[in-house]
Amino acid sequence: MGLTSGWWRAVTPRTARADALAGLLGAFLVLPQGLAFATLAGLPPHYGVFSAIVPTIVAAVFGSSLHVVSGPTNANSLAIVAALSPLALVGTPDYVALVLAVTAMVGVIQLAVGAFRLGFVTDFMSPSVLLGFTSGAAALIACYALPELLGLQLNAHGPFGLVEAVFTYWRLINPSAVAIAVVTLAVTFLVRRLVRPAPFMLCGLLAGWALSEAIVRLWGDADVALVGGIPAALPGFTLPIPPLGRLGELLPIAGALAIIALGQSVSIAKAIAARSGQRVDVNREFVGQGLSNIAGGFFSAYLSCGSLNRSVPNFEAGARSPLAAVFSALS
Repeated sequence: MGLTSGWWRAVTPRTARADALAGLLGAFLVLPQGLAFATLAGLPPHYGVFSAIVPTIVAAVFGSSLHVVSGPTNANSLAIVAALSPLALVGTPDYVALVLAVTAMVGVIQLAVGAFRLGFVTDFMSPSVLLGFTSGAAALIACYALPELLGLQLNAHGPFGLVEAVFTYWRLINPSAVAIAVVTLAVTFLVRRLVRPAPFMLCGLLAGWALSEAIVRLWGDADVALVGGIPAALPGFTLPIPPLGRLGELLPIAGALAIIALGQSVSIAKAIAARSGQRVDVNREFVGQGLSNIAGGFFSAYLSCGSLNRSVPNFEAGARSPLAAVFSALS
């Protein structure tokens, strides 16, 4: 398809069906991820879900990659809480207001980078850098998912702290959580190997959900942690206006977060493009990311960018166009 400026012209009922299946998988994936990442960022959990709605749609429509899905990430979440926790008490309304204001500021910076066509600097990123980034990101995602996989509630900082805490509190491992995780992974790998055309990740998620429901019905929900309700189905409109007296503090933070987010997005886009054969317009990708964060700041969404643990499953699930990301957000 080449550049995605006209990707909608190639949409057919067959590709739309493939995108809808991939989007459904993305919707299942983002629920636990969004809740966990928002908590990492020091925000109420539902902000993670909101960050996978409007920003995801805007980035998909205005970006360049056919397969990158934007939303909250663990790297952005950790960077936000590290940068803004000294300025406001984590979890308070003042902290939330600062997060949304910085998100909009990051979007303006990203939009400017794309508009002035400064994306050429990413041409100096070698394949080794991209491989290192994707491998490191995958390792971090696995590390931060380990406590949930084992059913442990740990208060530890950094990946090494988490691993140490897991070994320290291994006697508290929840067998039900481990069983659900093992069944989910086993079904995913078996379906992928034996029934190749099937949506193997979706099958794995459904198997894990079925087991969790069985455990709850047989033994109650004491051993299975449930997310609970979300305060609102749709994000509310907000005005992400940064306090004028703190612009001097917030601008350097927004600049650093913009670089972190853009680095993630372009690395993921190029890594997936190397597998799909697509040509990525980096400047357009930056514009899409900028617009997504500007819009996100107005709709209760915190900093988003290309998400590795949603983009790779999206590609492997057979997504054919950015419609998959749109379907994921609307699901």
